[in-house]
Amino acid sequence: MAGTTTQIRAGVVIADRYRVIDRLGHGGMATVFLAEDVVLSRQVAVKRMHAAAAEGSAERFEREAQLGAALNHPNIVAVYDTVSGPDGVLIVMEYVPGQPLSGVIAAGPVEPDEAIRILREVARGLDHAHHRGVVHRDVKPPNILIRDDGVVKLSDLGVATAAHVSRITATHDVLGTMGYIAPERLDGEPGGPLADVYSLAAVAFEALSGQRPQRGSTPAEALRRSATEPPPDLRETWPLAPAAAAAVLGRGLDPDPDRRPPGAGRLIEELEAGLEGNGAAAAARPPAQAVTYTVRSRTLLRATLVVALLAVTGVVMALLLGGGGDDSPTSSGPAASTGPSRSGQGPGHTSEESPTAPTAPPAPTSTSGAELNDEGYALIQAARYEEAVPVLQRAVDSFPAGTTDLTYAYALYNLGHALRLAGRPEEAIPILERRLEIPNQVETVERELASARAAAAGGKVPGEPKPPKEPRAKEPKHEK
Repeated sequence: MAGTTTQIRAGVVIADRYRVIDRLGHGGMATVFLAEDVVLSRQVAVKRMHAAAAEGSAERFEREAQLGAALNHPNIVAVYDTVSGPDGVLIVMEYVPGQPLSGVIAAGPVEPDEAIRILREVARGLDHAHHRGVVHRDVKPPNILIRDDGVVKLSDLGVATAAHVSRITATHDVLGTMGYIAPERLDGEPGGPLADVYSLAAVAFEALSGQRPQRGSTPAEALRRSATEPPPDLRETWPLAPAAAAAVLGRGLDPDPDRRPPGAGRLIEELEAGLEGNGAAAAARPPAQAVTYTVRSRTLLRATLVVALLAVTGVVMALLLGGGGDDSPTSSGPAASTGPSRSGQGPGHTSEESPTAPTAPPAPTSTSGAELNDEGYALIQAARYEEAVPVLQRAVDSFPAGTTDLTYAYALYNLGHALRLAGRPEEAIPILERRLEIPNQVETVERELASARAAAAGGKVPGEPKPPKEPRAKEPKHEK
C-alpha cells in the first residue's frame, strides 16, 4: 500500500493489522486515525507521522512512543505498539473516547469541585512520570483528555524528556505552548518536574477562571513580564475567588521554581484546601459550566444532550463545540483533535427554570463594560429583558470603536439576545450581525441571529432555557 496520508481512509488496513475506522485529526507532525486492532478486537488510536514532518520530528515521535510505553499509569494514555515499515512510522495507543479539557473550558469556567477532580487525576499522572524521571513539558488543556466515563488521561509525550533520553533540540529551541511554559524553559533551560508544576498551575487557573494566565505572546515578552511583574492573580478574572486559592496558584506560577509547591499532587492538595468554604464566592462568580463528556462525534454528542435535556427540563438546548486551533492531534475522539476555541456564549451549561420568581438584581451602578455586561446578563436571567436592553447598550457603548475585545463581543451578543426576548427582533438583527464580525464562536451567534430573523419575519422561535452567563473577560484598556 502507498505510504501517503491522503490514501489512508476508512476500511484500509495499516501494517496488516489496524483497520481504519475514521480520521480523528491531524497536526503539523502526524495524523491520528481511529482503528480496530483486528488481532485483539479492540479500538485503538494510530498516530502516523507525516512523511514531510519537520527536522527532529522523527526523533520526537520515537521518544513519545518509548516514554509512553514506559509509563504505565491509569491517568496516562497507554502506548501499545510501534510500527515502522511501508506505511510509515506508527504509534498505536489507547483510544480515549471523550473530549479534551480545552473543550470543557471552552464553554466557561469549570465548577471548583469538578476542576479539582480533573486536576487531581492529572497530578497523579504527572507525579508518576516525575518519579520515573520523565518531565512532560507540554501540559495544557488540549493534552488532558476526559473519557466518556470521567476518567482523565494525560496525552502527548512528544516533547517530554527523560533522564535516559538525550536532548534532540538545539540549545535555544523551546518546545511547548505559550501560556503554559515555565519561565526557566523560556530562558533556555530544559526544565525539571517543577516546570510541569508551573504548567499545571496555569491549567488550573484557566479551568477555574475560563482564561489563561497569559503573560506575553512571545518568549521574550513573557520572560520580561515574569521578571518585572508578580505572578497572575486568579482574582483578576474571578474577582471573588478565595484569597487562599489565588495564593496557591500564585506560588504555582512563581517564576522561581524553588518557590513553587514541590510536586503536582501537592499543588492540587493546596488548591483544594484554598477553595474550601467558597460557597459565597462561588455564588457570585460567573456560573461555571456543567461538564458533559463527549462521545465519538459532534453530531452524536449534540443528540445525546438534546435527549438528556428533554428528559430533565423538557427544553432543547444545543451544545456549542467551537473550531479547533493548531494543537497537534491526540488519541481522543474528534472533539479532542480539534479543541474548541474560547466560547463567546458558553452553551455547554444548562440551567433549569425555577418555579419561583427570581430575585431581582440590584439597579445598575457600574460604568465598566464588563460590569455592565454582568448586570445586563443578570436582568436577562430575571426575565427583565426590557430593563436589560439599556444596560447592555451602555456596556456596548463603553468600548472604543473598532475593538475586538471579547467582553465587547459578549455584550453585543447579550444585547441582541435581550432585544429578541423583549420582542424587538428587528433591532436585534443589526446588533448580532455586528457580533458576527468578531471571529469567536460564530456558530452560536449565527443560531441566535437566525432566531431573530425568524421572529422578525413572524416565524415561531422555539422556547429556550435561560442562557448561560458569558465567561468574564478582563476589563479592556480604552484608547486614550
